[in-house]
Amino acid sequence: MLTTETPAAAPALTLDSTLRELLAHVPTYQPAQVDDFYKPGWWVKWSEADQSNYIRDLGLSEVALNGKSFMDVGCAEGYACFHAEQKGARFVIGCDGHGWKYGTGSADSYNVPSAGNMMLMFEVLRLLKRSRVVRLVMDLESPDFVDSVFRLSSQKKIDVVLCAGLFYHSYNPVAALRNLFLVTGERAVINIPDFRAMQADGRIFTPYHNLPEQNNFDYKSTVRYGGANNRLWNLAPDDWAAMIEFAGFRVIKRTPTGPAFAYECTV
Repeated sequence: MLTTETPAAAPALTLDSTLRELLAHVPTYQPAQVDDFYKPGWWVKWSEADQSNYIRDLGLSEVALNGKSFMDVGCAEGYACFHAEQKGARFVIGCDGHGWKYGTGSADSYNVPSAGNMMLMFEVLRLLKRSRVVRLVMDLESPDFVDSVFRLSSQKKIDVVLCAGLFYHSYNPVAALRNLFLVTGERAVINIPDFRAMQADGRIFTPYHNLPEQNNFDYKSTVRYGGANNRLWNLAPDDWAAMIEFAGFRVIKRTPTGPAFAYECTV
């Protein structure tokens, strides 16, 4: 089922002491910043002055966003979406499927980042920032993905599409990449970790062998990022580049960003 929200104008919400307390204590993957408030996330431990490193590592620092439409697929708490708005993007979609539909068990929901926490933080930050980001809850592999994006964008392709940290735990990365290609108007930035550089495990396919109950992507227990059960595909960067181009893109730049590569692509 398609779940979206297209706000005409976000209602006023004030960053009072209660919301500051909420933002400070709810675990998040991405950093949260509103006005003079900043907190790091599990993925981003840097100070406020170093947040540009995160945008650089995503592969967005040299991508023009002013006047463009933008979509972040796998957006979590929406950091890149709000960044795009700040840089002048005219229309922004924040899309997440696995992250917003599934999460850790309720016993852990207030101790670690989870689906509920990500959705809560996205909505609170959107309201505090008076943001017009459109929310789409859907998996990239869904057969309805392309039509859903076109409905939200008035049948127009999205100028710039970001997809970071997703394809390695996609059931069918070729189908997911093809869906991404079909909605991209100008440029895509695809960021994929290089697990072969991080781990001694050289297998190409790792179907959650220690936690078979996670093969259905329920994410019922917490797995550390980069752990053996956090991914299905363990491809080398050359293989990912070949798969991206097989889906229709042209890779024009491949940049190492820590333990990952950012593939900048045109259609």
